[in-house]
Amino acid sequence: QDKNRILYDLSVPHEWPETFITQLAEEKLSLWKQLSSLARACFRYSVDQLKQTWRGASALPAALVALVGGLLPWKLALSSDGKYLAILREELVEIRSHVDNFEDVEYEFEVTKEPRAQWRKIVWNEEGTLLAISDSCGGVLVATPTGVCVAMIEGRCSLHSVERGGAQSCAVCGMAFTSAPSTASGDSVRQHRQRCLPLLTVLTYNGTLDIYQLGAKSKGRPR
Repeated sequence: QDKNRILYDLSVPHEWPETFITQLAEEKLSLWKQLSSLARACFRYSVDQLKQTWRGASALPAALVALVGGLLPWKLALSSDGKYLAILREELVEIRSHVDNFEDVEYEFEVTKEPRAQWRKIVWNEEGTLLAISDSCGGVLVATPTGVCVAMIEGRCSLHSVERGGAQSCAVCGMAFTSAPSTASGDSVRQHRQRCLPLLTVLTYNGTLDIYQLGAKSKGRPR
């Protein structure tokens, strides 16, 4: 019975179409077509790079830009104890208190009007004594609830590039006040005062993370 067994060849023979072989031969022989394709690819790459440079580095996805651009221009921030509400309007910051159910404005101060106000942020510190307000250029104003400027951090993009709509990646996507490490026993008075200064962590949409040590009438010093 073993001798009667037949081994069948299950492979299916297949021939390349003649038209495909002719096409390969023509493309192989046509050096001009290859050079033209390479030139077109280089040109498209150069145009894409120029667009990225014109729009600003690390351009954000179009879906994210459309999502943030569709938000309301006003921003709200409630203090950690729930007693004060900060409202960032187009050109004003209002501070309202829980005493009258946030109906009346207790303090207010002016801020620069933004062409793309949806990209701004506002946060309180833990004690409710400082506010950090970012603009669409990535700059940050640190002020007291009464409007006294504590620090100014310059943005990474110009206002002109923001108005053109290509510098959203410089905007701040998150901020947080943090405390300095505990004071060492051997620190001097000056070192102790420097450690007591608040820290501000700033993260932008392009992935830049900076920590600033804030002081009275300072411009914000990155650590």
